[in-house]
Amino acid sequence: MKQVRLVAMSAAALAAVSMASAASAQELKFQFINPSFGGNPFNSDHLLAIATAQRPDRPASEDGTTGELTEAQLFARQIQSRLLSALSSSVVEAITGSSPGTTGEFTVGDQKISFERTLSEIKLTIFDNTTGENTVISVPVLNFSNPTAAAALSASTSAESSLMGASSLTGISSVEGSLLTGLTGQ
Repeated sequence: MKQVRLVAMSAAALAAVSMASAASAQELKFQFINPSFGGNPFNSDHLLAIATAQRPDRPASEDGTTGELTEAQLFARQIQSRLLSALSSSVVEAITGSSPGTTGEFTVGDQKISFERTLSEIKLTIFDNTTGENTVISVPVLNFSNPTAAAALSASTSAESSLMGASSLTGISSVEGSLLTGLTGQ
């Protein structure tokens, strides 16, 4: 029995010695998976499919639709967006155009938009007559002591004037008349 133990122990020791070899390792390197952060671009389809599968379904509204817009609703939204864009361009032209005013007021529907231009800032106030909500936007004015900044401003205003056309909007009465004419098409 002692011999069996001795043989088993020597076999185990021989196996342990023969199995022991030099440990090897390599350097660990981090690499992004998402191609948006520099990962493999071939992962993008797979990641998009996973994200789409995990996205919850849109809840149905009260009338049972899924919230998709009809073509008429989409067209109305695009027209509204274009009109608001033209309106905001007219306001910007009145404030920063070739002959900017120091103060002005616009009335569009139930909202009154007024601006005041000082040496240090342009203060834009939007007042909603129906809710009484008042929003104030203050934008610092460009410092003209830097000749490069002044040249960039004159280039941007001339490009803006050429895009907007020859008519400039200044003063309270001419601005309101021009905006109402532009919106009604008269």
